Amino acid sequence: MNMTSLKRGSLPPNIGAAELLASNSPGPVKSASLDASAAMLSMGPRGAGRTGRRMSQEMQGPPPDTLIVTVMKAEGVLAKDKGGTSDPFAEVKIGRQSHKTKAIPKTVNPEWNETFTLDINTPGSVLEVVLFDQDKGLIMSGTEFLGCVEIQVDSLSVGVIEDWHTLQWSKQYQKKQENVTGRVLLRIEAKCSTEGKSAEEVDELKKVPKPVRDVKKAEQMYSQGFGTLEVTVIGAERLMAADRGGTSDPYLELVLGGKKVGKTQTQKKTLNPKWGEVFTLEVPQRAVCLEVLVHDADMVGSAFLGMACVNLDDLPSGKDVIKSYNLHPRSFKDKNPISGTVRLLCNYLTHAPMGLQMPKVDKTAMDARRQKLGVGAVTIGVVGCAGLMGSDPASHPHVYVEVKVGESRGMTEPSTSTCPCWNQPFLLDVATGCQVAEVTVFEKASAIAMLSKDQVLGVVSVLLSDMPSEPSFEWYPLVGLRASDLATGAVKLALCAHVIPEIAVERPRRDMNAVKDNASRGLGTIEVTVVAAKQLVGSDETGTREAMVGVQVGQSRQQTEKMDRSLNPVFNKPMTFKVDPGVSVMKVSVLDKGGKGAKEFGMVEIDLEDLEEDDEVDDWWCFTAPDRKDNRIMGEIRLCLNYVSKTVYTDPAALGLQQQAIGDVEVIVIAGRGIGTEVDDGGSNKALVEGDWNRLQPGDLLRVQAQIGEAISEASPVGREAPTPVWNEKFALKLPHPSSVLEVHVVQEDVDGEVSMVPFGTGQVPLGEFTDGAQEEQWIELRAPIPKRLQNQGSVGKLIGSIQVLVTVRRNYGFNLELLGGLVACPWKCGTHFMPDDAMTHFMQCPLAPDPTAQVSCVHMAIGCQFRGPRHGMKEHLAVCAFEPVKGVVRGYVKEIRSLRKTVEGQEEELTMLRDRIRGLEEALAGRPDTAGSAQERHKAKRAQLHPKEDPSEGAGLVEFEFTAEVTREKIIKWLPKGCSYTLEGHTDGVLSLGHVNDFNKLLSGSADRTVRVWDISQHEPVCDGELKGHRGGVTSIAVGGRRAVTGSADCTMKIWDMQQMKESGKFQGHKGLIHGIIVLGDMAISASQDKCIKIWDLRLGDCVTTLETRSRGCYGLAAHDVKLIQASGSKIFTWDLRKIASSTMNEEQRNNFGRYDTLTGNATGVYGHQMVGDRLYTSAVDNSVRLWDLRSMQVKSKIVGHSDFVRTLAVAGERLITGSDDKSIRIWDLEFHDCTKVLRGHGSYITAIKAARARLFSASMDKTIKVWE
Repeated sequence: MNMTSLKRGSLPPNIGAAELLASNSPGPVKSASLDASAAMLSMGPRGAGRTGRRMSQEMQGPPPDTLIVTVMKAEGVLAKDKGGTSDPFAEVKIGRQSHKTKAIPKTVNPEWNETFTLDINTPGSVLEVVLFDQDKGLIMSGTEFLGCVEIQVDSLSVGVIEDWHTLQWSKQYQKKQENVTGRVLLRIEAKCSTEGKSAEEVDELKKVPKPVRDVKKAEQMYSQGFGTLEVTVIGAERLMAADRGGTSDPYLELVLGGKKVGKTQTQKKTLNPKWGEVFTLEVPQRAVCLEVLVHDADMVGSAFLGMACVNLDDLPSGKDVIKSYNLHPRSFKDKNPISGTVRLLCNYLTHAPMGLQMPKVDKTAMDARRQKLGVGAVTIGVVGCAGLMGSDPASHPHVYVEVKVGESRGMTEPSTSTCPCWNQPFLLDVATGCQVAEVTVFEKASAIAMLSKDQVLGVVSVLLSDMPSEPSFEWYPLVGLRASDLATGAVKLALCAHVIPEIAVERPRRDMNAVKDNASRGLGTIEVTVVAAKQLVGSDETGTREAMVGVQVGQSRQQTEKMDRSLNPVFNKPMTFKVDPGVSVMKVSVLDKGGKGAKEFGMVEIDLEDLEEDDEVDDWWCFTAPDRKDNRIMGEIRLCLNYVSKTVYTDPAALGLQQQAIGDVEVIVIAGRGIGTEVDDGGSNKALVEGDWNRLQPGDLLRVQAQIGEAISEASPVGREAPTPVWNEKFALKLPHPSSVLEVHVVQEDVDGEVSMVPFGTGQVPLGEFTDGAQEEQWIELRAPIPKRLQNQGSVGKLIGSIQVLVTVRRNYGFNLELLGGLVACPWKCGTHFMPDDAMTHFMQCPLAPDPTAQVSCVHMAIGCQFRGPRHGMKEHLAVCAFEPVKGVVRGYVKEIRSLRKTVEGQEEELTMLRDRIRGLEEALAGRPDTAGSAQERHKAKRAQLHPKEDPSEGAGLVEFEFTAEVTREKIIKWLPKGCSYTLEGHTDGVLSLGHVNDFNKLLSGSADRTVRVWDISQHEPVCDGELKGHRGGVTSIAVGGRRAVTGSADCTMKIWDMQQMKESGKFQGHKGLIHGIIVLGDMAISASQDKCIKIWDLRLGDCVTTLETRSRGCYGLAAHDVKLIQASGSKIFTWDLRKIASSTMNEEQRNNFGRYDTLTGNATGVYGHQMVGDRLYTSAVDNSVRLWDLRSMQVKSKIVGHSDFVRTLAVAGERLITGSDDKSIRIWDLEFHDCTKVLRGHGSYITAIKAARARLFSASMDKTIKVWE
């Protein structure tokens, strides 16, 4: 049969023509054990000019029967076209099997890298690779021959070869001989299907009869919706004896799709029959398994000997699969013993098309429905079952399947089969709190099966969060409803999650004062939320559980409420525990409160030492039966754990100083001078303690040692003589506190070598002012020792010499103190977060900070106090500090002065702007160009000088251009796009948000199709560079900070993406509503949600550090300027002080009351967007207008009107205000005069987001596109 007669596309993609035309008999086997060189010689002139290398070791054994040929590239082929090039393509052939590469236009050095699979059907076959030139507009007969390569297949052995082959002329393809040039690189992998099989299996495969294949009929059957299955019934072994003589008269029946499709002849008086009969079966779409039934033929009727199921999904396309299948009964109640196996050779020539059609779902409508009603949706398609066992040993079970998600359910029609097929989809609602889909297979009640009610044959529980967003077909094994139930078989399901409302995990309300109090007493704090449980094993009595969960940490125990009659309960119970020293295990018990009392039926122990501090863990744990000898898994439980503060041992020896260190100190004690002589100390401004001190005796030697806090080094090994000893001793110590003091002790060594325990003298080096990493040399005073209480009062001992030291301090706080705008965590893990500017204040007050002798300044240093002393003496100082009683009044004056200074700066800015405008008008009247630069440029320069930190983050929504040599600021100020240059398509639903990654020049677009697309805009025509997936709802907000992006979604979660590696690096959960806005400030992210909350997140720690409950109708966006946070809600706009709301030293009420600057009212109902420009705020609302606010006076300065529908988004670029509206248009306004200078139209739906970069404007719309305006 000529392959060109086959209709293209008529065969399924998983089966090739070569597999359809495979010979009925494999033919004689020829050895192919030649080595590489012999194989090269055996090809003769056909392989002339071949060079290359063998990439894998050749293997002795059977010859290959499959070739995988990769046509990689060619070099120097003939030029057949006028331009000195060709349009070459390659054709790979073995016999009538043929594959073609694509044509590469206008080249003589094409690269294809295309791979083809060919079967070796007969010995002596030749592999041909022929190159042709394809002319435009011509059919195959018009191609021109470029050369060919012929390789004898018999010369190949199992392995991989990658070689260059010289192209040759062939009379078969070109009558007139001509010189052929060039060569082609081929990679040939030879495989053997019998490789790894025993000689007996190979011989059996040769002897097994096979049907004569009718390719045309197979193609016709596939076009009608049927597959083709070839089955050779080889025989059976060890069958059960059903007759008196100890034998049987077996025959075999084949059942496919509930219909008998074949029957073998009866073999008389044997337990090991041999049939060798061949069947070619039509596979309907409703078939998932081939049932094989073995019977004993009697004069009247027949006896059942067993059955087997062949899963069609286990059979690859076009490949012979020979296998023995164990026989099993039809029912658990079958008392007759079933034994033996049946051996089959199956070849699933063409798979039947999938009979299940999943329903089409409008995801936008689903998202809107979830937001409005809190209801999601999933599609569960029941394809079929395999290997079921019913109640009646004499017949097949009458079964149906019930699918249940919460209160939503669906049911198939009953079917009488052990391998039924339904191909029936169910679209089910998912209510909030639902987490599992339950699929139950029932046997219908019947008098024949002696069932008075429907019986459960098995259940499957599928976690909704594990369901894919696209349809996925899988087999799931059935399990018993009760622990004592036996279940066999499996069910094939097609799963697709459209919208899943996630369980909003309730977190414990954290009391930081209690956490600090626990930490100060050496106790840890752990937060636990028992979220849910799934796939519980039902009780033997009822098949369900009335479950509750108990959690025990040490002697403390808490438990959840009881959930009635559910195997997948949702608890969502938060708990907080104190962790005593020595407690290392948390025990979680699952109890059943049905009947009398609560009985424990599952338990899991969690090692607390495996949990990192302040690192939230949200995961599923398997729990087993409480009897440790019983390893049965009784279900899974979801716990959300956060070890807020670990147990602290106050004993320094047990804790280890190295664990508390935040740096290293290296000190070299070089020498001393005048040691042992009393020096005049009249210049000291501290109280001098006149006391006795040890005098040096003749022959005494001096040693040195170093101390920081409680850590003290060993004394130097060799003593030196006073008064000018030279030591050059090096010591390495840990730095426990940023302001620790290095103490250098000089100790005496007498003539007997004994070292005094009391220092002869001590010199101190405050380390707080040392430059990090720099080596500094100092001469320090050596003073006689005095009691600690006198040191705390500022007294000093008598001066008895000086010491030369060389000190290097290397600090490692675990964060960067120079990082502005981000919250940092305490390095001593007390649980406090603070702004970098407040770091030193916290270090002085932290209850877990080591080294109380560290030198620190008074907390009132900012308002004038000059005291500096040991940290443990700060309490005594504050009792007498003159600034303590008046600190509130002084700080109020300081705040008022700052406010007045800011007002004056704003007035100076306005005055400068007016002067520049007057000068510009004078120049315009005089007819002279402004050669010194535009007034706008001078105004911008002055503004940048007055407000160097005015530029907010990318996430705040401000559109800023990047200035290059080609894109100057004057061009940006005068920039107006002429029209749409490109339309970016690819999203399957409306585009909701945009972001720009400046470091990589990428545009990010978030869509209602739950994806984020990454566009490369470095070239003039943007191209899609990748796709970020992971959200289960539409991506409603995008913020960018440096090389990472943060996305917010309608699924109430936020994800962090590493844009260099294009993958997810973190996830935030905590909001209970759609996330409307995100901004990124350094290592701090701020999010606003429809749940009326604003949350502040630490991007490095992955934790929420502050939550603000606005008590409004929902938060609809964020913007930031300097220390102000702007948030819109309903018709109001709130401004917050970032420094106050980010402080963890304030409780929630204080943050909500004192963190807010002011409230702006005067908008129409529904503020959708807002944008900061200096001290000016632009807001858009549903009354189709934009308002300009002066944040100093808190008044509306002007109102901008022009759109015919409400303004949804707005941004600022240079001196332009850009607005996008529901009237499907974009308007560009002059910031100075508020005139509309341009209207852009082209979108088919309302505008959702605007972003500008490199003098181009990008707009997103619900019409699923992004437009580029230039």
